[in-house]
Amino acid sequence: MGATAQNGVGRRGVLIVFEGLDRSGKSTQARRLLDFINKEKGQGDSSSPAAILQAFPDRKEPFGQVIDKYLRKEIDLCERALHLAFSANRWEKESLIREKNRRRRRRDLRSLCLQRRRLFNG
Repeated sequence: MGATAQNGVGRRGVLIVFEGLDRSGKSTQARRLLDFINKEKGQGDSSSPAAILQAFPDRKEPFGQVIDKYLRKEIDLCERALHLAFSANRWEKESLIREKNRRRRRRDLRSLCLQRRRLFNG
C-alpha cells in the first residue's frame, strides 16, 4: 500500500445506491446501512456524520412533487415525461450533492447513500 493510501490523501469516498420497486425495503436497508456506517466510524451524532442519506424522489422539490402526484395516481404521465421528472429531481439536488462531495474531500464525509425508486411496467 502506497503512502497516498496510508495517509488518506487521494482516497475516494463511497457512493452506495439502493434501487428497487415500491415497498421492497430500500429505505429500511439504506437507513440501517447509514446507522451502521456512522456508528462504526464513531460519528453517530448528526453534526458531522460519516455518511448521509439522500432519497429520490425528493418530494420537497418541485419535480419530486410531480413524481409524488404520479405515484399517488393523481396525474398521468407518459414514460418519457416521468423519466425526465426523475432526472430533473436529481438535478434539483446537484448543489447539495456537490457540497457533500466537497466535505468528503476535506475528509469530513466518507459515504453518500442514495435510495432510488425503480418503476417497471407490467
